[in-house]
Amino acid sequence: MKKKAEPLFTADGFNKCNKIMLSCAALLFIIGIVFVFEADRTAILSRNSKGVLQIFWSMLGLLSASFFLLINYKKLASEKFLSIFLTILTAMLGVLAVCSIINIFGNEVRISLPGFGIRRINGAYRWLQLGPITFQPSVFVQVFLILFIASHLSKINDDAKRKGKANGAPSLSAKKNAQTQKMHFAKSSSEHLPEFAKGRVGSFLVKYRSQCFAIFIFGLVLVQPSTSVAISVMLTAIAMMLLKNPKILFRRISAIVLLVFVLLGAIAWNAFPHIRERIVRGGDNFQSRQAVLAIGSGGVLGLGLGNSEAKHSRLPEIENDYIFSLIAEETGFVGSILFIGIYAMFILQGFLTAIRAQDGFAKLAAFGFTVNYAFAFLVHLFVNLGFISTGAGLPFVSYGGTAMIADSIALGILLNISGTGASATKPTKIHQNQN
Repeated sequence: MKKKAEPLFTADGFNKCNKIMLSCAALLFIIGIVFVFEADRTAILSRNSKGVLQIFWSMLGLLSASFFLLINYKKLASEKFLSIFLTILTAMLGVLAVCSIINIFGNEVRISLPGFGIRRINGAYRWLQLGPITFQPSVFVQVFLILFIASHLSKINDDAKRKGKANGAPSLSAKKNAQTQKMHFAKSSSEHLPEFAKGRVGSFLVKYRSQCFAIFIFGLVLVQPSTSVAISVMLTAIAMMLLKNPKILFRRISAIVLLVFVLLGAIAWNAFPHIRERIVRGGDNFQSRQAVLAIGSGGVLGLGLGNSEAKHSRLPEIENDYIFSLIAEETGFVGSILFIGIYAMFILQGFLTAIRAQDGFAKLAAFGFTVNYAFAFLVHLFVNLGFISTGAGLPFVSYGGTAMIADSIALGILLNISGTGASATKPTKIHQNQN
């Protein structure tokens, strides 16, 4: 008898999702709109106002989150589907990385074709122009990479469990047969490789394809350069692999991955002076000092909405990398603590969702998205407090277009998983009470 196919959409996604997480996210969207307006009061009613645009991007973000909240998240676990999107986004990152490498040698790249272009902003090649849309491939690649790693690692775990239940302890001959099949598949998929590399290299790429994707993407994003996003990719991937199997720290693949990360970091250290400058000097620069002064000037209750002094001249792009400083200056210590509390509660609910998830893919995906949010929040906080110096927007709050949509897609999937996780825990309690 054929197994009934699962539906593509779920009708009760909103009813079952984590209401605390949903409320926190809604508050963060509102806070973002209010303070982006505050940062750009000179054109408050213009269609070019960043506040008006923030409302537009927030609405698109909410629509994206709603779509992925209603879709069956298990349909997103297709490695084939995810690898296609990752390959397309990685190719885009490759184009930007090549432009950045050419720029290192003193040649600025300018590409402007009908419907396609490359934008260089603040010395970095991070943006592609497709028709009227300008977007960062790196913010979307994080979402699909987390889903891909979760799908790949959960399938490895599920296959191991099925084999263990069917055969008990695997015999030596069964292990040899499995190895032979893997080598045969790797051989057929790597015919273009040299003779000495066939089999071994192919099987390595197949077995560790999620790690290889993470390393490759890390390198391309680092070259753009986008230091905070590259480190986020690395830490999120490592955290998910450790959640799947903490013993992986003691395996040979971990040493190889670590060595590759170190080599790429060393190349970036020598190729990009601004990365070296940020690490050596930390938060000791003009913008960081002004951000700290803005936070301190807020006092206990703040200067009040609209009374910020830092937004006029001292802090350029305050609506993005330094929006927490604006919040602290206008709402004071009390407002800052409340804001941090909302974000901390949102992150806590994300980790609880990962703990309660009913399957391996959901657990790993929820954990990966939450680690990504937590890293972005901490980096933004440390930048504004003057501990480190790098560009770091705050998800749902900082001004942004494609970053808002990418963060909202992750939010929709996280809320989706929170609903199925919550529904999975209730029957267990009822069953225990009946016993």
